[in-house]
Amino acid sequence: MALDKNDKKFIQKEVKTSGEEIKKELRREIQTTSKNIEKELKGEIQLAVERSEERVVNVLKDFIEINNRNLLNEFYGRVDPILMEIQAGREERAINAKNISKNSDILASHEKRINKLELVK
Repeated sequence: MALDKNDKKFIQKEVKTSGEEIKKELRREIQTTSKNIEKELKGEIQLAVERSEERVVNVLKDFIEINNRNLLNEFYGRVDPILMEIQAGREERAINAKNISKNSDILASHEKRINKLELVK
């Protein structure tokens, strides 16, 4: 059985039609796949950004903590000697107050003795 011109035209038309349908279907598939890939990439990019943000926040927290420790160490290093002097001054005042009280008692005692000696003369 041989194909005539009409059969050939029909076959060409069908092939062309099915080729166009295949192209349309491929375009749809490409678009769908592109959208899916884009969604997945957005999700992965978002996850990577979140992880990066967490890392940056942790590094900044560590940096701030270290700087705070350094500042506190420097502060205490400068304040400790001053506080030690203040404490020593307070202790000295307490000792001096005791000595003054003791000396006042001794002077009062000596004055009494001197007064007695003056009365005896």
